Amino acid sequence: MSLNRLLMALAGIPLIVYAVLAVLLVVYGNVQPRGQWIVMSGLGGVLLGSVLAPLALAINRRVTRELALARHGALRANAVKSEFLASMSHEIRTPLNGIIGFCRLLGRSRLDTRQQEWLQHVHHACDNLLLLVNDVLDFSRLEANRLTLEDTALDMVTLVDEAIGLHAPDAQRKQLHLLAMVYDDVPTPVRGDPLRIQQVLNNLIGNALKFTHTGGVIVRVMLDEQADDERQQRRVLRLSVSDTGIGLSHAQQARLFQAFTQAEPSHAREFGGSGLGLTICRQLVQQMGGKISVDSLPDGGSTFAVTLPLLAPDAAERPVEISLPEGSFITLHEPHAPTHFALAHLIERWGGRINAANAPALKTAPPADRQLCLIALTQADLNAERRAGWQAYIHAAGCPTLVLANATGLDAATFTFPHGGELLGKPCGRDALAAALKRLLVSTPMHQAQPPGFPAPVAAPVRQLLIVDDNASNRQLLKVLLESERFQTRLQVSTAPSGHTALHMARYAQRPFDMVLMDIRMPDMSGIQTTQALRRLSSRWARCPIIAVTAHALSHERRQWLTEGFDDVLIKPVDVEQLQALLQRFPGTRPAAHEQPSALEDTSAAVKPLAVTDLALGRKLAGGNAVRARRQLIALIESLGQSEREMYQARRQGDEKALLDAVHCLHGASRYCGAPELALRVESLETQLRTRGMDHADSLLEGLYQAMARLHAAKPQLVSV
Repeated sequence: MSLNRLLMALAGIPLIVYAVLAVLLVVYGNVQPRGQWIVMSGLGGVLLGSVLAPLALAINRRVTRELALARHGALRANAVKSEFLASMSHEIRTPLNGIIGFCRLLGRSRLDTRQQEWLQHVHHACDNLLLLVNDVLDFSRLEANRLTLEDTALDMVTLVDEAIGLHAPDAQRKQLHLLAMVYDDVPTPVRGDPLRIQQVLNNLIGNALKFTHTGGVIVRVMLDEQADDERQQRRVLRLSVSDTGIGLSHAQQARLFQAFTQAEPSHAREFGGSGLGLTICRQLVQQMGGKISVDSLPDGGSTFAVTLPLLAPDAAERPVEISLPEGSFITLHEPHAPTHFALAHLIERWGGRINAANAPALKTAPPADRQLCLIALTQADLNAERRAGWQAYIHAAGCPTLVLANATGLDAATFTFPHGGELLGKPCGRDALAAALKRLLVSTPMHQAQPPGFPAPVAAPVRQLLIVDDNASNRQLLKVLLESERFQTRLQVSTAPSGHTALHMARYAQRPFDMVLMDIRMPDMSGIQTTQALRRLSSRWARCPIIAVTAHALSHERRQWLTEGFDDVLIKPVDVEQLQALLQRFPGTRPAAHEQPSALEDTSAAVKPLAVTDLALGRKLAGGNAVRARRQLIALIESLGQSEREMYQARRQGDEKALLDAVHCLHGASRYCGAPELALRVESLETQLRTRGMDHADSLLEGLYQAMARLHAAKPQLVSV
């Protein structure tokens, strides 16, 4: 009999005893005076309590202990589940990123209509799967408490404009107005986690566009004055996303933030999604110290609002992005009232004057005193008839024209601008709008003569890039992307399947590499280890941009990689736009102007290159014994790895004595072997260390490492002789 059954059996004994006592008391009470009945009843209660109390206490203790164990087991199981999901989601992303990348490449190739349609289905399915994997990954990390928030300075205008730009194609495809309004009193910079704030915004904007069929979506950012505490250097921002969509009932709102749940079961089939997005948003917002709420009515649209307390110790009023020339008079045509209000406010903030006009008035208005026309068009305005009408107006305007088009498939040939003008997609970010107005209103000739004394521009040199990844498809994808015709920069791309190969290529490359794209997870030698080894090759490699490429990076991992020697982190799937931005941020590595070779370097550089190995010299040093000479040289080569580790460790720790000891030991060994290049390099370095110390020894140490690598590469020939 188990312990549980035994306890249940024992628990029933007092009940039986009490029943027997009750019967006896009843019988006895019938034959005894009334006063004695009361006494006997009290005696029965005492007897019952004395039996039940210890047993009840024991049962209570056992049940409490079992509940605690069950709760601990459930929590542990949930943590294991979350960790498993996080790990599996990360592993799924790697091949999925490759599939998406090659779909993009294939989409730019020559395919017939049927093949393009099939490819679009594949690409769409992969994108949906990637979104689902991302949601599961974030949710599992939140459940496992493995998500760490970043604390960095951020600008809300830039952050919101990036989110709006990401969703612009969806808004254009559905012909919805997508608008961002960051109020003037929002300070900059504030401190927070830009990646997670943008993740919340992206989810809310994506949902709003998904469930809205007509009208638009407006993103607002303002100060929450009721909760704001400027004295504590903390500003509470209110971020809201409002739409004119299908809305939500009170019952739907009640279950909206539950995991794997949508407002209606049919929504999962009709609109897709995992049902995790809003759950993740709520947990992220709560982790950032904020709150999220929803205000909605069926068929009346929805507004999701997020309040975030953000530190702003250095915050100030937002500076004006551009100062338009005095008297800048702009005619504005924008039928969408909220967008019209936002554009007019920005232009007036920048010093311009607005003349609002609808389409008929705009086409008949005299162009006498206006300096620019700003016209917002929809997809319907771009059919053949309407486009011809707008083109005629642009010709007759007599001033530059800026066209904002909420449409897909635009290119520069859509309109011609005889008086100057530009075509921008809508929605348009604040910085992009300011830059366009500056180009059109501030007169700057497009083709200016080269000032005297300045050299004529020359063609940019070919930039050398190295891709290091153990996955062949990933290497091929990045190589094809970088060699795409969309790059204006001339690129020559090399690939390496491992860290060891990358080091070998770095040492013997005819031209130095200008950038390295490095996978983090590789067998034998990780991306971090490879990067650190590359950094210590030379002063040039110490400056070379090395970019970590990974499927997913938490904020603390990103910070760790930057401290380990990486210059930036690139998240898969990688596209051409990301690579173009990367090449613009890191124009390459060239010798610094102040880096002049030392006297010792000049001397060694002027000497005719020495042989890596000289068997005749080795035989002479070995007393004429060729076999002994070869054995000594092979023994020297086999000791190079240990010598390199000792020198690197000493240099990293700044231990000059340990570095000198390691160099001296190698110098002594090289003097008795037929390795003339290594002997000269190590002798020069030892002289440098003894006379001038370690401060100016890095370039000589680099040369020694290279000589050691060349000698090590010669070992197979020595063994085969």
